[in-house]
Amino acid sequence: MLFAGFVRRTREAASPAVDLSLFSNHTYRLANLAAFVFAIASTAMFFNFVFFLTQRWGYTLFQAGLAITPGPLVVIPVAVVAGRIADRRGHRGVLVAGGLVFAFGGALLYSAVESSPDFVRTWLPRALVTGTGVGLVLPSLSGAAVHGLPPGRLALGSAINQAVRQLGSVIGIGLVIALLGRAGPASEIGAFSSIAAILVAGGALTSLVCLGIKTGPRAAPLTAVPAAQV
Repeated sequence: MLFAGFVRRTREAASPAVDLSLFSNHTYRLANLAAFVFAIASTAMFFNFVFFLTQRWGYTLFQAGLAITPGPLVVIPVAVVAGRIADRRGHRGVLVAGGLVFAFGGALLYSAVESSPDFVRTWLPRALVTGTGVGLVLPSLSGAAVHGLPPGRLALGSAINQAVRQLGSVIGIGLVIALLGRAGPASEIGAFSSIAAILVAGGALTSLVCLGIKTGPRAAPLTAVPAAQV
């Protein structure tokens, strides 16, 4: 209800905080929808990691923090490579692949819900796969969202995209709390399985939405003409 009221107020305001006309851009609209969906899944994943490692595997909070680290670390090099590919070939292929990789990581987490603690053979591969998916999707979604916007609207377009991501993150955290907040020993496995299913669905839906994103390679910078040739 609040969101509907916000949209109505934005349409009527003389100088709105959010320029809804930005969403007339097809790629911007789809990129924000994908960002919203993926933020729900990726935030639910990281928030869920702490609960799984501490409640199911008996890790301390410090041990859980160390165990989670490989995933975010792999995001950095993957994002760099993904950005270069997107510059040369457009964002769609990177985003679709990233969503599928993330969904696969969610499926692997689903299969490990009842596993015994084993960092190297069970946890590390899953952390690396999901981290790879995040590295492929999140930075490329931000780039795709503003790709076709005029220079004067890049800042506003990027700010709205980040706000959409934050809204999705809040919902992702809320889902984890709703599923695990009242889960007892008997229903805990089912709650963790449900969260893993959210990851699979979020990754797959992100890929599906991103199929409609159309961005071309980044234009090569103009080079100066030597004075002798002028």
